[in-house]
Amino acid sequence: MDSTPQAFSRPPDDEIDLADLLRQLWGGRKIIIIITIIFLMIGIGYSYYKSHQTVKEFQSQVTLFVESPSPDSLLKVFSYPPFFTEVLQMELTGIQPNGTLSVKEVLDKQIPPQGTVASLMNRIKASKGDATTLIISVQMQDMGTATQLADRVVQKLMQYLKEAQLTRVEKTQKILKEDSVKNIQLLIDNSSRNLQHLIKESSANLQSLNDACIQAESNYLQSQQVLSEFYALNSKGLKSIDSLEVKRLNADIKMKGNVYSGLYRQLEQAKLSAKNQLGLTQLAAQKQIDQVKIDAAKQIDQIKLNAGKQQPVITVLEPATGATQVNVPKPIKIPLIMLFLGLIAGTGIVFGKKFYIKNFSESPGRDNVE
Repeated sequence: MDSTPQAFSRPPDDEIDLADLLRQLWGGRKIIIIITIIFLMIGIGYSYYKSHQTVKEFQSQVTLFVESPSPDSLLKVFSYPPFFTEVLQMELTGIQPNGTLSVKEVLDKQIPPQGTVASLMNRIKASKGDATTLIISVQMQDMGTATQLADRVVQKLMQYLKEAQLTRVEKTQKILKEDSVKNIQLLIDNSSRNLQHLIKESSANLQSLNDACIQAESNYLQSQQVLSEFYALNSKGLKSIDSLEVKRLNADIKMKGNVYSGLYRQLEQAKLSAKNQLGLTQLAAQKQIDQVKIDAAKQIDQIKLNAGKQQPVITVLEPATGATQVNVPKPIKIPLIMLFLGLIAGTGIVFGKKFYIKNFSESPGRDNVE
């Protein structure tokens, strides 16, 4: 009879008794403190280990004011492996007591060795500050090396831009020279073909006139021969010579002589005209070739002039005066996290132990027996 009212007087299992929770926490305070201290010590030990194992990294920055070319154009340079290949060969001083070391040798001495173009590209970055400024950051495992390399990268950038400009100018000049040579050769070939055609045409005309002149000369001489033979046949009777026949033969000689002399003058005039025409054609072709040479020389001079006007204009606004450590360890962060985790773990153990005792250690029907 007594057990029934007591059973009904207990609170349901799904209701939370705050006072009971606090009593459980207070009762298990030693476990919570011990677990928390263990976690805290683990966090402190891990932080100490990390602080001594982490390789320090220092970063130096240089701010540039860029007038020409644009900052966007300079950003492309920092994506070109050939530029970083040249940077790897740069010499740095003060790394060892005697002599200098190249950037590649310095990187190979780092932990781990990183003397490659890919590693250097990860250590040298460029970003736009605004429309006219460029920020170059260099990260190394030594403060002095980072600062020195930042300054040297700016110097290399200036040199690289000038060399690139010079290379472009030389390439353009080479192309212009090759084009001018091709054009000159083309003009020579065309003028040669024109001269050959002109010579062939003139030769044909001269040959035709020469043949006609030879035939006219032959006719002229033949008419003189006819007159001479006529006189020879009638030499015994000069009085009986037909004056009309003589006149006719003389007229024929005169006519054929005029034809011959006319054709001869035409032949000589044609020869002179052909010679003059060939000379004029050659002169015109030579003038055209000379003009091509002059135009090419002017274009090359203009390219040089433009290259001088387009020299990079870059001013260092903020030099690399010092380097700051970028991977500064935070020793308090991990212990605090472990402290929090220790509290949670200790509390979990206390409540887990209570739950285990309540649900698994108590024998069935115990409450009824009481």
